[in-house]
Formats: sequence, structure tokens, C-alpha cells
Amino acid sequence: FTMPATDVVLKGSFVASEGTIYKVEHYLEDDTGYTLKETTQHAGTTDTEANAIPGSYPSYTHNPDHPDAKESGIIAGDGSLVLKVYYDRDPYEVTYKITGDIIPAGITVPTTKEYEWGTTVDVEAVLAVDGYVFYGWFTDDATVEGNQFEMPAYDVEFVGYFVKERANYK
Repeated sequence: FTMPATDVVLKGSFVASEGTIYKVEHYLEDDTGYTLKETTQHAGTTDTEANAIPGSYPSYTHNPDHPDAKESGIIAGDGSLVLKVYYDRDPYEVTYKITGDIIPAGITVPTTKEYEWGTTVDVEAVLAVDGYVFYGWFTDDATVEGNQFEMPAYDVEFVGYFVKERANYK
């Protein structure tokens, strides 16, 4: 414009940007803690609250109570907002069962226990009862090497059975 011979007051206003970028980091539990799985980028309006939407990861459960979780925050104009979402490994059960016609009195079958998938599990000790031979533990649900296996993302059942020892008589 052409400046007139009088004072001029110019007025302006600011509008919050609707395309301000912020990030959401997704952390998955592993054997040593949590590892960054992926970072997603989002856009929102400056100076408004952004809320992270948890993702879906098979065999993991969203943990909003993790001490480092930050699932909401105010979008900074400089794009510096980073939200953090944590996921814990799901637990699965390992059960032990005795099958067959012979179950010695007083035998204690190992209790069912939960393990997070991916952890190393020690197979329970072989049962011993005088006068019987124990055959077990067998499973089709996991690959056992030595006396250990890596917990899969499903329940595992071990089965064993007893037979009477042969006795020699004179």
C-alpha cells in the first residue's frame, strides 16, 4: 500500500498451525528391557493435546502404566513432541499332566506356571517313585533341547506316564 500522511496501525493475528508434526514411539519388551519397534509421525494443531493410539502387536499387550510411557502431550510448534507407548510380552502357560492307567499314590504333578513368550524355560525334573518307572516329559508343543526350550507364543503341555518296574522272583 502507499503510506498516507498519517499514522497507520497495522493489526495482525496468529492462527495455530493445523499441520504441526509430532512423533509416537512404540517400544516392545524383550529380554533386556524394551526396544524401539517403530516410530510413527502424525500431524495436529499447535498448542492442542495429542493422544497416542496404541498399535497392535501379536503376543504383546499395551502397558499404559509403564513408568516411561508418555501417551499424551501438548503439540509444540517446533515439532518436538514425542509420545512413547510401551507393550509387554504376553504370558503363556506351561502345564504338566500324568496320563495312563498307573498313577502312583502321593505323586505331585508340577504346577502350571506362566512364562512370557521368548523366555528360556527349564523343563521340570523327572518324577521318581519307588517301584515305578516314569516316562516323560513329552510335548509336541515346543522344541526341547537338553532340558530347556524357548517359550512360544502359545500354551505348552507336557505329558508323562508311569509303568510298574518288573520284579524278579525266585
